[in-house]
Order: sequence, then C-alpha cells, then structure tokens
Amino acid sequence: MSLQVLEIKPSTTNSSITEFDDPHTVVYISQSNYTNADLKLLIWLPGSMGRPSNQMTIQKFAASQGYFVLGIQYVNGETVGSICKKKSSSCYYETRVEIVTGEDTSSYISVSPTNSVLNRVTSLLNYLEANVDSVWGNFLTSPSSIDWNRTSVAGHSQGGGNAAVMAQLYPLQLAATFSAPSDDSDWTSTKSFATNASKVFGLIHYEDQGCRNTLSNWGGEGLAGPFFDFLQEVDHSSNEGFGASHTLCSTAPISLLECLYAHGSTAVDDRLQYQPNGEPVVQPAWEYMFSGGQPAVSGNGAMPTCSCDPCLWKMILALVGTLIALLIPPAIVAYAVHRTGKIPFAQLWKPVAVSWLIYLAISVSVVTVSIVSSSVISVVGAVGITGAMSGAATLGLMWWWRKTDWWRCRAKTGTPLAGSEEDANASSEMVNPVGSGSNYSSVQVTQEADGGRGRGEELIDEEMDLVP
Repeated sequence: MSLQVLEIKPSTTNSSITEFDDPHTVVYISQSNYTNADLKLLIWLPGSMGRPSNQMTIQKFAASQGYFVLGIQYVNGETVGSICKKKSSSCYYETRVEIVTGEDTSSYISVSPTNSVLNRVTSLLNYLEANVDSVWGNFLTSPSSIDWNRTSVAGHSQGGGNAAVMAQLYPLQLAATFSAPSDDSDWTSTKSFATNASKVFGLIHYEDQGCRNTLSNWGGEGLAGPFFDFLQEVDHSSNEGFGASHTLCSTAPISLLECLYAHGSTAVDDRLQYQPNGEPVVQPAWEYMFSGGQPAVSGNGAMPTCSCDPCLWKMILALVGTLIALLIPPAIVAYAVHRTGKIPFAQLWKPVAVSWLIYLAISVSVVTVSIVSSSVISVVGAVGITGAMSGAATLGLMWWWRKTDWWRCRAKTGTPLAGSEEDANASSEMVNPVGSGSNYSSVQVTQEADGGRGRGEELIDEEMDLVP
C-alpha cells in the first residue's frame, strides 16, 4: 500500500477541453486488492481562481481516510459573488448549476457541457481507468455517468458552494463545504436536496469575511435547510466535542496581520494553521466530516456558539491608527520648533527627520508585536504606547535642540543671523540681512534691560523668510 499523487491536465483526458487547463490532482492509496467498502470517490472542488494543487493537504488527508480523491480544475475564473452582484437572488443557484452541469441555466455565465464539472470528472475517470488503474472504472455507471452511490463531493469557497449544489442535484454519500456557501440567496433553504441532510456538513472560521452569509445559507439561527443540528464550535484537540453537529465553527486564533486568511484557513494549504505536532488545527473537523459525523457523540441541543467577527474592520482600525500615529510626532515637532524658534518650516527637515526615525523604530517594533498577538486592544494600546514614547522623545529632542542651538539657521558666511548669546549681548550692531543693494533698512540691535532677546533680533527672525 502506498500513497499515489498524480497531476493530469484536463486536455489530456479530453482533447475538447481547451480552457481552464491547470492539472487535476489524483490522490489515493494503491493496493493489490480492493473490497467493495474500499471504493469511495471524493470529488474535491477548489475555490475561485484556485487550483487543486493548492489544496493538497486536505486531499491527502481524505485519501488517508480511504477516499479515492479527484481534485478537479473547472471553470472558476470569477467569483459567483461578482457574477451575481446586483442580479436577482436566483443568479447564484442558476450560475452554480451551469458550472456543474453545463446546462444553459444562467444568462450571466457561459459554460459548455464539455467544460462542465461533470464532464471533467467523467473524462478523468475514463482516462484513469484506461491508463492508470482499472479500479477507477468502478466509479462510473457508464462512460458519461458517475456512480453517485460511491461518490462524495467537497470543496472550498466557490467549490464548496458548487458541492452544495451537487448535494441538491444528486444523491451523494457525503457533501462537505468549507467556508461556503456564502450566497446572497436562500436557495439552500427553499430547494429540496437529493442528498440526505444527515450527510451534509459545513466548516467556517468565525473571522471569515463571509461568515454571516454562510451561517445564513446554513439556515441561520433556526438552522433549517440541509445543514441541520445546532452550530458547534470546533474543539482543536479532538473530534469528541462536536456533539453530532453538522455545522462547525473554527475559532482558531489568527494574527491580525493574517486575519484576511481566515477564509482559506479551513482548507487551503498556505492558509492552514498547525498544531505543535505538525497537524492542521482543523484536522479533527476534517476527520469528523469525512467520516460522516463519526464518532457520533450526542449533542446537548446548545445554541450556536459561533459569533461571526470578520476581521477586516480590525485591520482597517490598526492601519489607520498606525498611519495617524506616524504622522502626528513630526507635525508636533515641526510646529513646536517653528513657534519657539521662529524657524521657517522649510528649514526644519533635520529635527523632523530625526524625530520621525526614532518614532518609526519604536512603532514598528511595538505595533508588530501587538499585531502578531491578534488582539485589537493590544494594537490600540500599542499605538498609544508608541505615541507616548515618541512624545517623550520629542520633548527630549526639543530640549537638546534648544540647548545646543543645533537647529539654528546660519547665513552662507557662517555669521549667526539670530539666537546666539553673543548676538544678544551686542548692544549696537548694524546688520543688513540682504546686502547693500537691498530695499530693507538696516536694523540696530538694542539690548533689553532684562538681558533677553532684542527687538532687532525679532525683526531679523521675521525677515529671514525673505532671504533668498
């Protein structure tokens, strides 16, 4: 017995297929003899723009559970949501039926029978029977007909919605939807299903952007329709806590930096999260679903435990907060130096740059840690902490600049224009800020009685903006 993994282009199985020709995947455990109980086919359908090869972990796991797995590349170049946007609610069901069967049921998409999911499956089965192993012929009742008595269908996202349609059309042995369906339609509750409701399962992550739509498609609070029983939170240590539920909700922690990956965290290879032992955290849910709800631990009739909390708004809050916090310190520094030193804004790039670099170093480290911790509160706190730290740094820089006169402007000759102590002590000095040809009068600097800045210095400061 050994695990076999093959990749076969659709056009190789049927020369009439000329588009969406990325390879199908074939995963199964080969052995010398098969019993009737061994013959279980699982059709796996990836999501929009997805390829079967991007979801190999779940296909290999299904094969380890005894399935002959076919990952089907089909017409999935657009999301059903984008196709049906601002269309009637019937668009979702009609579009999915045409993708699956090739029948002309939708005016919003054109899928020929040749390019349908069904034809791609039968073409692949015929090819495998003729070229790989005759065992594959057991899943056909004729060259163009699938044996539904041996067949289960599962899929992610659009593929999960299409799997639900196939459960409605055909008497499957099992239907499993991952992060799906998420249609703005009630077809899952209004249409009768050929597949027994006890054989239909769904898994969603609570931070999935489509979580609320998916729960509605599953039946909402009433849990009507093909997905029955109460909604159950996934226990990420075993499958003993599912309580015979057919609708499962993953609450596996996802960092805020990766929260938009929640949609793929139920099945897509590079979106999965892993336990310390290397197993996907949702593997217990996979085992429960692919085994048809076994072990069947009786439920307690509890209310749904999945509170959808899409993470997009958290990401927006973190980004906007960080952007604002990045802009505030330089603005404070520039304004403060301008007011206290009467220095033109155009000549403040040095203190502003230094302050911003210090703040950037602080904010990147603190905010990154808070984002990885996945808590919105920690992100908001981190922005506050970095703001306070940058404020302290700004005050320190202001004191140092004021004390050292580092930021003072000087003329090309090196002569101080304003602000040094010896300038202030000069009781009588003629200064022409723009040269002998200037239309401006010379200004006599007179020392104030209290030893402070002279009126002449103030005038010079005010005229500095006019120096070319």
